[in-house]
Amino acid sequence: MGSHKLIFSIGALDVGNDVEVVDDLKIMCTVCEKLNFRLVVVAENRDRILSVINKKLQLNGRFQILTYGKQLYEFIREYSGGPETMALVGVQDKDLEVAAQAKLFLLAAKWVHCDVKVAKYAIPASSPSRLCEILKKVNEQMDWYYRCDLAGPIPTTVFALCSANHFGGTWHSVDEISATSELKKVLQDGDGDPSMKIALKCQLLAAMHHTPEFKEVQDWIVAPSSKKKLDDGLVELKEHLRSLTNGGKREPVLVRSEEVTQSPSCSPEDRQSTEHIQRHFSTVNVNPHCTIKDRLQGRVVCVIDDYLNYGNTLETLRSLLMACGVKKILMVALAKFRNVKEIEHKHENYRMIDNIYTPGGFEIEYKQQNYRIEGDIYSCGGYKATHISNNLILAKFSESSKRDRDELKKTAKLFK
Repeated sequence: MGSHKLIFSIGALDVGNDVEVVDDLKIMCTVCEKLNFRLVVVAENRDRILSVINKKLQLNGRFQILTYGKQLYEFIREYSGGPETMALVGVQDKDLEVAAQAKLFLLAAKWVHCDVKVAKYAIPASSPSRLCEILKKVNEQMDWYYRCDLAGPIPTTVFALCSANHFGGTWHSVDEISATSELKKVLQDGDGDPSMKIALKCQLLAAMHHTPEFKEVQDWIVAPSSKKKLDDGLVELKEHLRSLTNGGKREPVLVRSEEVTQSPSCSPEDRQSTEHIQRHFSTVNVNPHCTIKDRLQGRVVCVIDDYLNYGNTLETLRSLLMACGVKKILMVALAKFRNVKEIEHKHENYRMIDNIYTPGGFEIEYKQQNYRIEGDIYSCGGYKATHISNNLILAKFSESSKRDRDELKKTAKLFK
């Protein structure tokens, strides 16, 4: 494994005559080097860098010097693609543009003034020493609690960040509603503590940063809830991801036309039946908005949901996205609720007929997992999709990456 890369916008280091911050920056350099970070600084011209690094900070030779534009992007291309962290400590909105284009992990140097967009979307570091602690935490987020690679003609992978069962701290046989409600509180407002919400985003962004597939995502999609209105917390998260990656369409890609009973209120027997998933197919459709229709063909998409249990909702959305001709599908749940004996993800496929752009405009039949699709999927009655097979797929669980509530609280302390 090579060194991590830590790129500083020159504004993050230009702290004037603040002796306390200057001393903290010098300590930060030493700590980051011990964490195996290669230090880089970028500015519009070398003269400003030399003035700040050599004259003001007296950190001669500690940073590689780059300028914005071709030189910076050539450096990023040379070293991106590996498992190492490549982070940008930004100040100006231009840094958000660089991070989004190059898929860098973006942090905001809050010990100086930051432009509006950087302050809104970047992970905040209140001081140089706090930056080191955050980077150490980012480097630890190398794996997902749950991963399942599905079979079929369209590459599809399901991820879950946390264990919903462990969200109270230790494994216990809590009921699904209690377990997942705690996570939803954090997603909405940090459960009264904004630093908890930032900590959850930091863990998610770090896990995505260390998973190469997410660098390919072109469109971010919110999974419809049981209500007609999309979940506000997930919509905010989608906009966050979209802004950090130059990714995709502002309008919702998938919509629910009619409210359905919340899944946890249904019996396990019903949720495992073929009929249960039909309620999703009959009420969820692809948004026919002009910026969505006909514009998912060949795209890499990522669906975001709050939590995963039986996978009925995600399987519905996967079927619709396959019918849209997407190139690859990633599905991310913030948490996985795991039945005690569950080690498999149910991989369902359905036969679809009619128009996926109108509520109830298609019929489904539970048969097999792989599709043969023929015809025009964007016109009413213009296509037919036939299933070939059905499988149960083994999933990978990582107990060391369960990210329980206690761990989230520890991470949240970095943002207080």
